[in-house]
Amino acid sequence: MSTVGGTTGEATLLTMEERKKVLLTWLKEAKQLNMKVIAQVGGVPLPDVIEMAKFAEQHRADAIMTLPELYHKPRMVEQLVSYLEIVSKAAPSLPLIYYHFPMMSGVHVNVKQFFTLATKRIPNFKAMKADLEVAMELADLVLPGQKIIIANHHLAPAVYMGHESSVATVTNMFPKLVQEVIRAAKSGDPNAPELQYKLNRYVDAIIAGGEYIFLSTREYSFMYEIG
Repeated sequence: MSTVGGTTGEATLLTMEERKKVLLTWLKEAKQLNMKVIAQVGGVPLPDVIEMAKFAEQHRADAIMTLPELYHKPRMVEQLVSYLEIVSKAAPSLPLIYYHFPMMSGVHVNVKQFFTLATKRIPNFKAMKADLEVAMELADLVLPGQKIIIANHHLAPAVYMGHESSVATVTNMFPKLVQEVIRAAKSGDPNAPELQYKLNRYVDAIIAGGEYIFLSTREYSFMYEIG
């Protein structure tokens, strides 16, 4: 599974045509690998979000993910759910994932109230991308067919809690180590905490240098000879 157009992908810096081109490229390559693709459609004016959602459905993405409205920020749960409801109707055949990242979006709501109301009002609301701490808050509210997609690098604890989905920047940087952490945690390997600690230190070393997204992009250019 891959998410296209997320925070690390810097989609908000791209034009609509560039975002569509990136998504189409990912869909083409993913099909050859039998990989599912989540299209992150948010972070732009609502008409463009709707257009991207329709585009994702038309070109057979596996799901859409969206940020909240970033300028007229929702202050109440009802406002946020109403926004997501509009987006969901643009691609009704696709699962909708809410991208909960208050550190960047500045949107802070009661996550329990949000999850409950979104589940009630949006038929295709199937997941929420959030940190492990939020996942713990929502543990009793997740219905069959729904999931919390873990957004940070605390992968071993997430596995111990039963989570099987993660969309984290570190997966792009340290794929082998991430696989080792998950494999060890799933198998009960006593080395899992040590591997998780190693991953933590790598992340700490990157963010110690300053702005995380810029530094992440720089790391990619070193690792994959891009840019």
